[in-house]
Amino acid sequence: MMVADAITGGSPQRQGPEEMSSSDSAGHLTSFGDRGRQRLTVEQVAGLLDHRLYMPHVGPAELEAGCQLARDHQLAAVTCRPEQVAAAAEHLTGTDVAVVTAVGSQNRTCAASDDVWIDDARVLTAQGASELAVAVARARLEPREWPGCLRTIEVLAALQPVEGFRLRVHLETGELSDEQITTACEDLTRAGAWMVQGGLWEGERTGFRQVVLMREALGVLGLDVGDG
Repeated sequence: MMVADAITGGSPQRQGPEEMSSSDSAGHLTSFGDRGRQRLTVEQVAGLLDHRLYMPHVGPAELEAGCQLARDHQLAAVTCRPEQVAAAAEHLTGTDVAVVTAVGSQNRTCAASDDVWIDDARVLTAQGASELAVAVARARLEPREWPGCLRTIEVLAALQPVEGFRLRVHLETGELSDEQITTACEDLTRAGAWMVQGGLWEGERTGFRQVVLMREALGVLGLDVGDG
């Protein structure tokens, strides 16, 4: 289980049985102890976590069990593969648990036309996804790729109020310099992403120092941030 590495609160939701991530609902739930340390109840912590069910081995039975766990503990969200969105949404009917999935999962680059991304987003939200995520691998930060990637984020971000979803961006921070991380976070936020999270769903996770750097970059823009 994992908590999200960094979150921006740009527009109006939540993320990871093996990984979990924090949601935007922390603000009004916190209290502080005698030493000024933040205190949360078990229930409050559960409400900040995402249940990650997108792994290849998760079949119908595992998906249903994972969604039931999320229901029982009132988790923030369940993250699943695109082809399982409709089933997850059905399992979570009547709850506040968000359904998160990857948009453009068949389009590994941002070279696809705007219409391809828009159609994908509309299909997934119609099936019940309330948050969509775009994975930004390190290669997409290259000068030739980055403008196109930001254009994709802008196109999807503009759909948020229309289609009723929120847009996450998973940023592969592994080999990035501090300057690249800071610039990417600021650019993605200006492009309209609701959340910027360190690390892809596969591969190494973002380190604590990079989390702090992301929080600082996102905080400059007046956004809520969370860490993992």
